[in-house]
Amino acid sequence: DLLPSLLESNEGFSVATYLNAALDLNDFPPSLEEDAAEEDDDERLQRRMAELALQLQVQTQNCHDEIGRIGAELRAVLPRCAADLGRLGLGIDGMKEDASSLLGSHLRSSLANTTASANATNPAGDHKSSDGEESNNDENADINSNIRNSTVGGDDLAATKTTTEASITATPTTPNMSPLETLETLSTLHALRTNMTLTKSILTAAASWDTTMTSIPSLLTSTNTLTDAVSALTTLEAGEKALRGMPGRSERTEAIASIRNQIQILLKPQLLHALQKMETRLGPLQSCVRMYAALGKMESLMEEYVKSRPASIHRLWFEFKSGLKSIHGGGKNVADGSDRDTDGTRKTAADELEFYTPGDQNNVSKDNQFDRSEDGVDSRFEEDLVMTDPAKEFVEWLPTWYEAVLLLLSEERRKALVVFGGELAPEIIAKVLNECFRPIMPSFRTRLTAIYPSDADERTLSSSGSIESICATYEATLQFLSVAYEQMVEYAGVSGTSKRTEGSVDHEPTRTKTPVQVYVMVRSICVAIGSPFGPYQANFAQLEKKHSELAGRMVSRDIQDAVMSGRAMSLASLQDSVERLTGLAPFMFPLAQAAISRFESLCSGYWAPNALSTIDSFLSQHVGEISIAVDTLSATLFSSQNDLTKTFDEQQVLCALEVLKIAGVIRRDLGSFQGKTRDRLRVLTRRMSATIDQEVTLMDAIMKGSRCTSLVPDSLSAVEIEALLAKVVCGDTDDVTKPSEVSKLQSLASTDPTNGDMIPLFPNSIDTTARFVRICQSFVFDVCSAVPLKHLNSMTALPIWREGHSMFTTTSDSYGTLPQPYITQVGEHMLALVQALEPFASNEDALQLTNGVMDKIEHVSLQPWKEFANISNCVNSSDSEAISLLASGRDIREHVLGKPLQIFEDEEDDCENDDSNNVSAAFCNHWLDAICSAVTGRLLERTMQIQHISRKGCEHLTADYDYLINVFSALGVSGHPHPFLNHVVELVKMDDEHLQARIMASEGIHSSAATAVHNVDIRVALMRGIKIS
Repeated sequence: DLLPSLLESNEGFSVATYLNAALDLNDFPPSLEEDAAEEDDDERLQRRMAELALQLQVQTQNCHDEIGRIGAELRAVLPRCAADLGRLGLGIDGMKEDASSLLGSHLRSSLANTTASANATNPAGDHKSSDGEESNNDENADINSNIRNSTVGGDDLAATKTTTEASITATPTTPNMSPLETLETLSTLHALRTNMTLTKSILTAAASWDTTMTSIPSLLTSTNTLTDAVSALTTLEAGEKALRGMPGRSERTEAIASIRNQIQILLKPQLLHALQKMETRLGPLQSCVRMYAALGKMESLMEEYVKSRPASIHRLWFEFKSGLKSIHGGGKNVADGSDRDTDGTRKTAADELEFYTPGDQNNVSKDNQFDRSEDGVDSRFEEDLVMTDPAKEFVEWLPTWYEAVLLLLSEERRKALVVFGGELAPEIIAKVLNECFRPIMPSFRTRLTAIYPSDADERTLSSSGSIESICATYEATLQFLSVAYEQMVEYAGVSGTSKRTEGSVDHEPTRTKTPVQVYVMVRSICVAIGSPFGPYQANFAQLEKKHSELAGRMVSRDIQDAVMSGRAMSLASLQDSVERLTGLAPFMFPLAQAAISRFESLCSGYWAPNALSTIDSFLSQHVGEISIAVDTLSATLFSSQNDLTKTFDEQQVLCALEVLKIAGVIRRDLGSFQGKTRDRLRVLTRRMSATIDQEVTLMDAIMKGSRCTSLVPDSLSAVEIEALLAKVVCGDTDDVTKPSEVSKLQSLASTDPTNGDMIPLFPNSIDTTARFVRICQSFVFDVCSAVPLKHLNSMTALPIWREGHSMFTTTSDSYGTLPQPYITQVGEHMLALVQALEPFASNEDALQLTNGVMDKIEHVSLQPWKEFANISNCVNSSDSEAISLLASGRDIREHVLGKPLQIFEDEEDDCENDDSNNVSAAFCNHWLDAICSAVTGRLLERTMQIQHISRKGCEHLTADYDYLINVFSALGVSGHPHPFLNHVVELVKMDDEHLQARIMASEGIHSSAATAVHNVDIRVALMRGIKIS
């Protein structure tokens, strides 16, 4: 207990006494262990001194920790005390001002009343001598001078002495004073006190100047007295201010500047030491902050503080290394945790990023050709090497690094509040965040380029990532900035600092920027952190085009493999091809939606036409590939080597309708995608407009020097930061008004019809989809009509048309003639087609998709009618509108022979009444109408191709036509049988004279419908061998 008692004693303690007592071998005899060690006295003394040094070090550290804790507690109390003192000072100052104002008003009122009374008593002034008047005037002048001096005071010591003498001279000596004289005396005394106070301050400053200047050199000899030196400097600066009107001002200013420089030089090492120890002790740093605040050099202190904080963050960034890694440490000394390579050299900044490309990995495998297993892998390195994806690894690692930065900011928030106070804390944290990223920005750009180059032309095989990797990194950065902003906002309740009282040496640091300026600085930091992504934002359209082309090529190969061009087609292979096309058709729409999301993330609505054009391009290419696949499938299916369509099978029709459903899926997905995109564009329009308005408001506030905190948001979402960064990169910074990008986006997002229609976002895809729909309609038509058209193609060459005499002489005798096999096969196919369509039509989901692509389906059946018009010369075969009217049969019903079996006037009403509640029947009727129309046109065209027909041939032709008319009537499809069928039957049964007379009678009619019927009549007459003049 001897040594602790010496340390705790207040008197007679010295280092020599303590060491002599500690090293006295008589007081501290050796222990048994020391005797066994056989140590001599010198060794024991050395060991004892080492033990004492260690004990003193531990005790000293404990004392420092306790002092730091107590200091922190005192620091927490002092701001509140200072705030109370500040409020008291404000109250006292207000009371002084009120007293001065009250005194002046009373004095002026009393003087006015006294003058009025004197004038009333002696208005003419006869009893006053000229000497008395001069004395009174002098006295009033002295009083007025005293009043002025009570508020203003003298500028120097000589003026003060003069004023004081004048005040004393003017002071009355009569014991019994009137109220006016009392007020005059009070005013004089008040001026006297003010002037004497000023004189005292000047004299005190002059008296203490030399003493303070003499004491400063001794205070600068040790860092322990720097606080006293700063206090002395503050005293000198206050004295220099008081002595500003005295001689020697330049010498005093130079002396103060010299002392300030010396203190700053001595403070720098102490500041660096405090920064190194701030993890365990904040007291030294707080002392430095107070001294720097007193010196007015907070900017330099903040700079040093900010530089020292992110060292661990930078080390963590540059320690990241992706690619080929060894589980047992690879090229890094894992045992000691250092960042040195195996050769002992430390990594430089240029070597910090070592993404191993596929080529590098191949080189590694080639350089290590040892014993390999059957799969070609080196067995000795099979467990040591791990192949990793650099892009994926970096994308997964970056959020963890961001978390480390957020932890640092959270710690800085706590320490900055304690060390710097609430006013400076947001600025400090913002600068720390900026310092975290400032040295690593070149490295950040390098890593992004290694993942995926920002220039689309530089895309190489060595790039392991894609634009998706860049967007994932960008979104992680936006989320990080949003959370980081919350650490930098103004602190409610602690942002105000206490007012410093005059002469206080505890200088609290005050803000160097207004809240608006701090907010602008934070925005600039966010822009700087997001700058590595600027080239990707600027080149988004080209990068997205490259990315989509890669995905498009992969899908295109699968589509080509699905149709299996060049081999025989079976029903199973047809079904397999259609099934694979069904799965591949909508494949690109999720990719297009992802592209829109990337556009929204990177560009936030800017340069929308370019981005939409890129997406439109690869969507239209994809639909074009599907169209080519269906064309290839159709060519293979209907080739001469394929016998699949020579016989009718309901499964073929179902497969064809599945192809039509593919078109429905694509049109539905395209419409849905366009609608969703338009909705997102409307959101982006509002976001872009709000960002621009906020920017304009903020710039106006900065120009006006506003300190309004309402302009500083409490939080910034990732979406708001995204819009801010996009405006900096993509926006027009020279245009102070809303740029043209807003108007472009508004026009694209508008749902109001413009000139009868909205602006299509994907015009090429819409046109390509329309062509694909027509291709699919034609494919279904070809499958459904292949069998009847094949049988009709051979009817022209039948020998029955040229056989001898007729077998009947009356019309009723024709009913004994049976229809020929070709026409019965056509009729059976038409009846069976109904059964083939009904299973598909009973599926509501499939029907909903296909009904969306049933528009303008009549085009599939016009080709036979064109050929009929061409051979019969009834209408111009190149006039599509005329061909459509001819196929409908509406215009010719008044000019044909025979009674129509269908009522055309009520066709639309009947269709609505019969099929409005039966969508399935309407779907079947649409296809039956197209097939019946094509069969009718083909039958008429083939009939017109017959060169000569005998009476017996007319008999068979009539039987064939009557059979088909009955089949069409049984189907109940509106508009069938066609009026030309009955007309041709009547023509072949008509005798020669009546036919000639009919032809001659219709010569003068010039309508297009009558001309068409007239030309058919002539053609039939020529077939029968009737001469027409």
